[in-house]
Amino acid sequence: MAHDDPEANPDDAATEDESDETRPNEVPGRRLLRGFLPDGPFQTAVAVLAVCFLAGAIGYVIGTRNTFPTSAVDVGFLMDMSDHHDQAVAMSLCTANRATEDVTREFAKETLIFQSHDLGMMQVWLDDQGKRRPSEDDRPTMAWMGMSSTRKTMPGMASEAEVDALCAAQGREVDRLFLTLMREHHRGGVHMAEYAAANAASPRLRDFASVMAKNQAVEANEYTETLKRLGFE
Repeated sequence: MAHDDPEANPDDAATEDESDETRPNEVPGRRLLRGFLPDGPFQTAVAVLAVCFLAGAIGYVIGTRNTFPTSAVDVGFLMDMSDHHDQAVAMSLCTANRATEDVTREFAKETLIFQSHDLGMMQVWLDDQGKRRPSEDDRPTMAWMGMSSTRKTMPGMASEAEVDALCAAQGREVDRLFLTLMREHHRGGVHMAEYAAANAASPRLRDFASVMAKNQAVEANEYTETLKRLGFE
């Protein structure tokens, strides 16, 4: 899910191995981790791997950083989408070793790994601009989109009670809650990413947001299909 490379060249996609299973509008290689992480008591291992991906993203951006234009849209998107990703990572940590269905576990693992990667990249971009992400839960958000919100009430954000319910759930209720909450989470993220893709000043950030919007829209649809297949809808 969080697999969005701002340096990706659309022309390079055609040269990728055709055997790599990708979704429409998806960065090739997105599924490289599918089946790689073991089930069972692996939460610590998953978290460590996520940190490695985050560190790799930071190293990549530091190694390729350059001065690029910015605006209130760029900064606002980086701050608010980072908060959005934080919640997705938290929900995935509550799900990746507790869901009853393999497909749900895979969704949670992918979200954890790829959105940790994105968080590293977005943090470095904010650092480059001398911006610090506020920590207050009730801080104003979404002004860059002409909206009035807080961190807790951004589009797609689950409530604290919903996250607590997911982390406390047992059996198939874990699958149902994760897929339902993450579907809405992605839909809210798509809304934000599409706006940034159209209005950010930085071409790199517009590309990054565009890929994110496309992939999260695809995944939201996959969650719907999975909910139906598993008999939840």
